[in-house]
Amino acid sequence: MLDAVRKAGSERKPEKLTGIPHASVHYYKKFKWRLPYNRFNLLAGFLGFKKSDFVFELIDPKEFRVKGGIEVQEKYLKENRFFEIHKRMRRGSSNYMKKWHQKMKKENPEAYYKLQYERFKKVADYKKRTMRGEFVRTDLELEVANLLFELGLDYCYEPFLSVCSKSYFPDFKIGNLIIECTAWRGEQKAYSLLSKIRKLEESGYAIKVVIPDNLRRFYKPIENYILSTSELRNLF
Repeated sequence: MLDAVRKAGSERKPEKLTGIPHASVHYYKKFKWRLPYNRFNLLAGFLGFKKSDFVFELIDPKEFRVKGGIEVQEKYLKENRFFEIHKRMRRGSSNYMKKWHQKMKKENPEAYYKLQYERFKKVADYKKRTMRGEFVRTDLELEVANLLFELGLDYCYEPFLSVCSKSYFPDFKIGNLIIECTAWRGEQKAYSLLSKIRKLEESGYAIKVVIPDNLRRFYKPIENYILSTSELRNLF
């Protein structure tokens, strides 16, 4: 690598002449890293050598990386720097991710929340397939989705909504009608929904909440919004 840098005139010029990034050129030169076969060929061609001029030692990249990683860890342990370095790495990674989240929320909130939502869906229990073909989480959502499909309604399942600087993914949306499905026991869920309902209403949405009939006693704070699935059918 040193010869290539000398011939090119600087560490940056080999990038234009060989396609090898100048940062890699720097590390190959400074730390004498082993070269990948394709990059070796690029350098050899640049320097005017032929393959027959060399004796190759081929190394499995995975084996080399694992070995190198173990050697580095052992070195840090001997120097009593292992935990200090890892703590610093975790702190740096955490700070980077915090800044990334803050930047995305500020500059592109819709893309950010959609990305987070897709990540959530991968770990959440979306296993119930509707008649229309999408996957939902609960039996109640499945029942409502199939009902809307049977009625020929063009609904959106968990669409992204930005309301009052908040991001929501309501269960169903048909025009400006929002349908939420819940089977939680306890009034706390009702109060949580009430706050959400008020924000959505301020933005011009109509809201209905579908619950099992036997849970109505828990949802008195929002009883004016409550429907059973049979009542939902009559709504249309």
